[in-house]
Amino acid sequence: LDASMGIVVTAIVGEQSATAVLALGTGKNLLIGSCTRSGPTRFCVDRYEGGAMGSALCSLDIDGDGVFNPAVDSLLLTRAALGFTGSNLLAGISFPANAIRKQWRSGDDADIRKFLVSQCAMPLN
Repeated sequence: LDASMGIVVTAIVGEQSATAVLALGTGKNLLIGSCTRSGPTRFCVDRYEGGAMGSALCSLDIDGDGVFNPAVDSLLLTRAALGFTGSNLLAGISFPANAIRKQWRSGDDADIRKFLVSQCAMPLN
């Protein structure tokens, strides 16, 4: 729980039902729902520390080889930030043999787009 929310923050207890989770741009999440604390059902909101879509796991090691290589990783990040996709993003890049992510939109662990969206919260098409 994020105690800096500015209001009394307690974990939702008793009968509870989460209706929505809102990922804030600050890396925090709001859990919104209803709860019953020995009485009528109430509207409840809790704010939690943590990254949107796992962004705390974002790393500049875009290809996943365990090393930040500006010739590969910076180029991938720059191209993605500029809107390059698919073969345009990958053009001319020689990936290290131990790179995990080498593809665009493969849907598996080799997917650079999937990593940037889920781990770095980049809004990519």
